[in-house]
Amino acid sequence: MALQFHLVQRKNLSKNVEVGKEKLYYAQTRATGTCSFDELCEIVAESSTASSGDVKVVIDRVIKFLLLFLARGEVVQ
Repeated sequence: MALQFHLVQRKNLSKNVEVGKEKLYYAQTRATGTCSFDELCEIVAESSTASSGDVKVVIDRVIKFLLLFLARGEVVQ
């Protein structure tokens, strides 16, 4: 599947910007659709031995602890 994008003009944030180059064009990706949380869980469950419910529980816990660590100012890698 090809990646879709469009060009947007934005302020050049580089230091010592030359006159006439205050704005640059950047490629910005376009979404081609959506995937619901339930659909994601079903897809993961189909490619593993875990049930859809198991996947939902694990992802829910991951999100909870990601938010906790980020709120404490920690970097999650």
